[in-house]
Order: sequence, then C-alpha cells, then structure tokens
Amino acid sequence: KGLSEFSAITRDSGALRLWNLSLLLSLVGWMAITYAEGIPAEGLFLGLIGLFGVHLLAEVRSLHQNTPLFLLYACVIMGLACQFRFGFDAFWTSIITLFGLGLAANSKKDIEKILMVLMGGSAGSLTLSALFSKTQELDITIWWPDQTMSTWIQLLCVCLILALYLPRAGKYENILQPAIANALMLVSCIILAVQNDSWQLFVAFLMLFVSSIMLVMQAEVRSGLKDIAKRDSLMENLRRKQLIKQHLETGGTLHDLGNIMKKTDQKQIVQTSERGTVEVVDPELIVLLEKRKKKKMTTNVSESELLLQDVHYKPVVMLLFIGIIFSITGYFSFSPSLAGGGEVANAMLLIAAIFSVTLVAASRWRSKELDLNISDVLGIELPIAASMGGITFVYLLGRMSTGSTLEDQMALLILVVILLIFGMFSIWGKEDLGRRIPSVIEWIGYCLAGSSIIGLFIFAATLPPMFIDPLKYESWIYRGPILFMEISFI
Repeated sequence: KGLSEFSAITRDSGALRLWNLSLLLSLVGWMAITYAEGIPAEGLFLGLIGLFGVHLLAEVRSLHQNTPLFLLYACVIMGLACQFRFGFDAFWTSIITLFGLGLAANSKKDIEKILMVLMGGSAGSLTLSALFSKTQELDITIWWPDQTMSTWIQLLCVCLILALYLPRAGKYENILQPAIANALMLVSCIILAVQNDSWQLFVAFLMLFVSSIMLVMQAEVRSGLKDIAKRDSLMENLRRKQLIKQHLETGGTLHDLGNIMKKTDQKQIVQTSERGTVEVVDPELIVLLEKRKKKKMTTNVSESELLLQDVHYKPVVMLLFIGIIFSITGYFSFSPSLAGGGEVANAMLLIAAIFSVTLVAASRWRSKELDLNISDVLGIELPIAASMGGITFVYLLGRMSTGSTLEDQMALLILVVILLIFGMFSIWGKEDLGRRIPSVIEWIGYCLAGSSIIGLFIFAATLPPMFIDPLKYESWIYRGPILFMEISFI
C-alpha cells in the first residue's frame, strides 16, 4: 500500500516526466561534482544559471511540463542546500528570487502557491544567512561583495518579491497562508539586518510596516466581503420569515402565501390548516435570545440585531502583524546585548506604538467602510484589546532589561499616552457609550496595574502602584511621566 501511494504521489507531481526528471538528475550531478578545492564558485554559478534559465524559458514558452510549482521547489531546495554547504548567501537568495518571480509573472496557474513557496524559500535563505554566516567554501576569482553588501542585495530581493505580491494580495482566495509566508520572510529580514547595519534594520522595519498596512487594506477586503454576504443572507432570510409570519397571523392561507413569496422554501412553512390564524414563533431567535441571557447581555434588541450579533469583521491579518511586531520589539527591549540605559527599550516601545496605532486605525476605517462590527473582548474591540495588552507587554519587557532605571519613566509616559489613544479609538463613533466608557477605564487600569504588579514583585523593575511618590526624583524624565499619569487618571 505504501509503495502504491508513493507511486501515485510521484505520478501526480510530475517528477518523473522527461523535463522534470532531467532537471532532477542535473541538480544531483551538480551537487556530486561540487566540493572544496574542486570546481570553482563561478563554474557552479554559471552552470545553475544556465540550467534554471533553460527550464524557465521552456516553461514561459509552454514547452515544459506545465509544472511551475515543481520547478520552484527544485530551485529552492537546491539553493538552500548549496547555501548551507558553500556560503555565498547573496547569490542563492538572488537566484531563488529571480527564478520565482519569473515563474509567478508568466504562469497561468498556482500563482498563489508559487508566491507562498517563493516567500518561504527567501525566508529560509535569509535565516541561513543569519544563523550560519561563514566564509566561502569554494574558490572564487571574481569580486564578491562583503557581508554588508550581501545583506543589501538580499534586502533588495525581498523588495522585489513584495512589489509583485502586495498589489495582488487582495485578489487571492486564501488570505492567511500567503500573509504568514510574507510575515516569516520579513521577520527573517529583521533578524539578518540586526546583525549588520542600523540602516538595514530601518529598511527591514519599513518593509514590515508597509506590508502590514497594504495587507490590512487589501487582503482583508475579501474577508470583509464574505462577512457582508453572510449578513445579507441572514437579513434576507429574516425578511422572508417576517413576511410568512405576518401573512399567517392575519388569517392568510398557505395557497395565497405562494403568490406572495415566490422564492420561499415550502419546508420553512409550518404545516397547519388553511383557515384561521396561526401564531408563528421562530425557534432560531429563541436560541439566540437564550445565548444572550447566559452571557448576561441585554435582551431588549430587535430581531435583526439579534440575528446579526455573531456577524463581525475579523481582522485576522492585522492581528497576525500586530503579534509579530510586539514579539520583535519585546525581544529587542529585553535583550541584554541591546540595553543602553533604556534608550533602546523606549525606542522599541515607540515603534510598537506607531505600528499598532496605525494598524488599528486602518482596521477601524476598513470595518466602517464595510459597515461591519468588530468582535468585542470585555467591552472593547478585539484589535484594540490585543494592542493594549501587547503594548503593555513590550513596556514590561523593557522595564525588565538591564539598562532600565526607576528614575527614567519615559516608557511609562509612552505607555499611558498610547493606552489613552486606544481608549479613544474604542469609544469613537460608538452609540453604546454607557457600556464602552467603563470598559475602557477598566482596561487601562488592568494594563497599568498589571504591569506595575508583575514588574514589582517578580523583577523589582516598576514603581509600586499604590505608593508612587511623584517628587521622589528631581529629574523631569521621572516627574513628568508620573504627573501626566496622575492627571490622566483624574
């Protein structure tokens, strides 16, 4: 049975077709004859460029086996294996990128999967560069870029991939999988750039910022349209039920009902006599009403509000990127190797704040444009709750770093300002302010008190929440943030 399944998989993948089989045998041959003090690096580079160039040209001219995904897998695996063995990081990232872009730009099928594999392969190449950076194992006579220039070339390859992927992101059926591959590639960029140059780190963060904004603005549209379609379907179903109920309760007959509701499904009609009045009860609404009672929510709502209570805008991609940026900035804030008197932690907190505020604003604008509500968590919207918790997490990690001091409370000032901004976002444009405002105050209190208690009792890194002396230190970086926090509470 196992042999039969292997044969079926091999047949379906097209690996044993003539073109594909020749590619595999050629790659195995190149791996066998390439070793230190043997074939020079230029020979390996020219040989693989010629090999992949011939197969790419044949695929573009429809002379190949029409298996672009197989070709890209072969290129990615060969590139990563050679990079791990021989070094020359910039070349392998470049050949994976150019070969993948050529396939994605000229293929008529599996474009979404090609981009996913391309971004995953690039992420693997960048990760190898960051983890196993070493001297070249092959002899080379031509000029070759140093580590810094090699990293710039790899960042350029990532920019080219983003230039192809981001404008098309909103057209793909699956949103999350390509977004995850894109996020892994950008995280690998940041990991690589932090080891080399500050400008490279800036460019990596900038690419992450632009990608997150464009994906939230484009890729989430399809998800929002699905929610809109679900809402319209529920409203149409409710309208039909209301017409049936009105007709039967006013003494109408089932025969006349068919003329009123031409598209009504007869299975939804209660079997009863054709004379007299009938009191119609919708069991679906009763079930939804009981759910609200169990959650201790108000039951004084209309039928449409009750039916649409579970239809919410789900910003999955935005939550993905918010989690990534909080993880990265939290690591940099806590890292002992980057601690420098608290400046790095404050900078990371500010970066996390700018990212999260921008993404939350984009998500709110998108939900308003689609006329959809966002899911709530304890009275505030899910993206805002995640952002408030994440920014508090980054602040706490920064206070735990070796460079932080109790006298420097600039991070606390940033935290309070950002929490207030998120609180304003939570109540802006809402009608149920009587429920929203107390929830916002509670969340701000939870974040500030939680960070103070955890930091005080576990790491002794924060001020005691009930015994803060605003005049303990004379420096303005202590008194200013503490007084601002006290005034904000008032």
